[in-house]
Amino acid sequence: MLIVSFVDETNDIASDYKADTTAWKFELESDAAIITDHIFDQDGNFPEDAGTTLSAPIIDRFELAAGSSTISMFYGRSIPSTTFFNDNLYMGAFSVPLDVCDKDNRFGSEVVRRAPSTPLLLNACLAVAARHLSKFGRCNAELADHHHEKAVQMLLAMLNEEDLDRHIDTILPSTVILRLFEQLSSNVPVHDLQRHLLGGSVFINSRTEYALGGGLTQAAFWVFVLQDVQFSLAYQRPLKMQTLPFSREFRRRWQYENGGTEQSLIHRAIWILVETIQHCFGHHEAVAEQKLSDGLAEWESLTSEIFRPFYHEPGDAETFGTLWYTQPGHVIAIQHICMAKILLLSKRASNSRMGIGHGRTLRETHNQITQYADVLFGSALSTDEAVPRFFACHAACTMASWITSPGLQRRVLELLQATEQNHGWPWGYIVERLAEDWETEVLPQKAGGTQA
Repeated sequence: MLIVSFVDETNDIASDYKADTTAWKFELESDAAIITDHIFDQDGNFPEDAGTTLSAPIIDRFELAAGSSTISMFYGRSIPSTTFFNDNLYMGAFSVPLDVCDKDNRFGSEVVRRAPSTPLLLNACLAVAARHLSKFGRCNAELADHHHEKAVQMLLAMLNEEDLDRHIDTILPSTVILRLFEQLSSNVPVHDLQRHLLGGSVFINSRTEYALGGGLTQAAFWVFVLQDVQFSLAYQRPLKMQTLPFSREFRRRWQYENGGTEQSLIHRAIWILVETIQHCFGHHEAVAEQKLSDGLAEWESLTSEIFRPFYHEPGDAETFGTLWYTQPGHVIAIQHICMAKILLLSKRASNSRMGIGHGRTLRETHNQITQYADVLFGSALSTDEAVPRFFACHAACTMASWITSPGLQRRVLELLQATEQNHGWPWGYIVERLAEDWETEVLPQKAGGTQA
């Protein structure tokens, strides 16, 4: 077995972390500096983050088996990488959520196949799995930081090569995996420095082909879109990606589809919310409201039967509805459509003129939003799937002021608490802030089995 000493070379590599704007054809030269500006401080070091300890870990020796990709010290012993994947450590941590919109399950199949022989992918996977397990006391948190730094070192070295396109099917999937590590590590929103989200946007914005070429690269593109939407909803800000070039390409492709496949319709639902976010949160690429409304109507006409829940019991003032769907992807699509409608209604309400009739307009808007919220949150609470719950939690950050029923407020807080307890996602801070905003009490978490 080959013993390799761990040396933190981040400072040396950071100085070379510059994208080649000629090779990548960036539309804006300033994009090339985004990653370095936000991933490193002025001295080229990782800034300290209370949610993520990024300094070199105490562990100073790491074993790598040259041929078998042995993972050492994961549980205080050596574990072959094949065991890591087969024992569901990787699958349970995040491959299933990442594949929720991909019928070919590439993160659960292709990444599993390639990671043992692709160090960047392997260390990115190990970083997320270790961070996830550390949330449940099953792994030392320092090991997660160790794998994260190793992955970043490899990513920086790869970015320093001239032909980046040759590695994009490794770089982009690794970037979205590392973004998931970042999300799991940020216990307080202000500590989410979005390093990998901003870095990923540089790759995404450079070429629309990554969204259309198929394979793991295209799957990673849609994971990035979901991650960008999550951050945007949590902070009510425009997306990091430049949406207009992609909108043109998607419309050109979708107009020739005869109804579209289920996966294509899921992607269209996600993209409707993407364009709605840009419109409502004030981005210069915003699509006109009428065009958004037309897109919503067209999507619903194509999916009225396909995406209908096979069971639906509407909610009331105390509970959200119960909705059962045949596929997790259907839940994701419906949630994104509901969120797009909620954002448009909220924006119209904020722009409505005060005076006689204004109160009635607000009441009508509130009733409509409540109906869509019933589906959005009800579908999340009706499934054990992680991604619909993640999405609903982020949606709560945006539309908290429209949830006025004390009973429904309690259900949202319980959802946030359960998502942290069962999936390790850090929602404690948001729970406290929402309870403060709603002037309600945070009840103790209900006992339940974890899904580490």
